Amino acid sequence: MFSYSLTTRVLTVFIPGETPHQIKVDHESPLFRRALEIVTSQDESLKDELLKIFVPLKKIETPHGDFIIKDGEVFWKGKRLHNVAVDRLLELKEMGLPYDSLLNFIRRVLMNPSFQSVNELYNWLANKGLAITPDGMVIGYKAIREDWTDIHSATFNNHPGQVHEMPRNEVDDNQQNNCSAGFHIGNLAYALDFMPSTGHIVLVEFDPADAVSVPTDCSYQKLRVSKYRVIEEYTSKEPLQSPIFERELPGSWEEDYEEDDEDYNEDYEDDEDEDEEDDDYEDDDEEDDDEEDEGDEEDEDEEE
Repeated sequence: MFSYSLTTRVLTVFIPGETPHQIKVDHESPLFRRALEIVTSQDESLKDELLKIFVPLKKIETPHGDFIIKDGEVFWKGKRLHNVAVDRLLELKEMGLPYDSLLNFIRRVLMNPSFQSVNELYNWLANKGLAITPDGMVIGYKAIREDWTDIHSATFNNHPGQVHEMPRNEVDDNQQNNCSAGFHIGNLAYALDFMPSTGHIVLVEFDPADAVSVPTDCSYQKLRVSKYRVIEEYTSKEPLQSPIFERELPGSWEEDYEEDDEDYNEDYEDDEDEDEEDDDYEDDDEEDDDEEDEGDEEDEDEEE
C-alpha cells in the first residue's frame, strides 16, 4: 500500500522498501497527474509504473563541475540552486522534454563572477522573444547604423560573424546609469525603437557569464555585456518564436581563437623562413668575404 503527503509544492510518496520519492506539484504535468492518480488509487499493481515516474538520480558531467538532479531539486557542486531557470528545467524534465540547452545556460550563468549581474540577467530574460542556443548562449537584438557600425561611436563593424570584446571591468555595472560604458543588447521592441530609419537590426549572441548590468530604464529591455557575436540581420517585426535558437551560426567563439593561433603560427613560421633566408644570405656574404680576402692576399703576394 502507498502512503503519500501532498503540499502546495511537492507530492511525496512513501513506498515500502523504497526511500521517499518526490515530484513537484504541477497540474499541467502529465507525470504529476499520473503519479497522483496512482497513489490515490492505492493499486499496488501499478507500483512499477509509479517507480518509473520518479526518474533515478541523474548525474551530468560538465567541464566546470557536476550537476545533480534529484527528487525535484538541482544541485551544482553540492549546492542547491534556486532560480527561475532551474524551475523551468525541472518542468521540462518532468514533462519528458529535452532540457540540455537550459542546463548549459545555467552552467554558463554560474560562471558569471557577479551575484548582482546574475540576478539582473534573470530580470532581462523575462522579456518575450529571447532565446538560448543549444550550448547555452543567449540570443538578443541590436540596432545598428545603415553602414553596419554601432550607433553610439560608429566604430564597431557589426556585419555577421564579427565578435567584439572589452575588459569586463570597463563595463559599467551600475544599473542606475542608463546610458554608459559597455556593449548594449536589447529585446526586439527596444532595438526597433532605437534603430535609425535607415539602420538594421541584427541578432547577436552572448555568454551569460559576460552579462554585466541591466539598466533600470526602459523596463529592463536592454543590458550591458563585455562580449558579443553578430549572427545575422533580423528583418521581422515579430520576435523569435522558439525559445531555442538552433540555426547554424557563422563560426564559433573557439574557432576565432583557433584562427588567431593559426595566424600566429603562420607568422612565426614565416619569420623562421625569413630568418633562415637571412642566415643563408649572411653565409653567402661570409663566403664572398672569404673569397675577397683570398683575392687580397694573392694581390699582396703579387705586389711583394
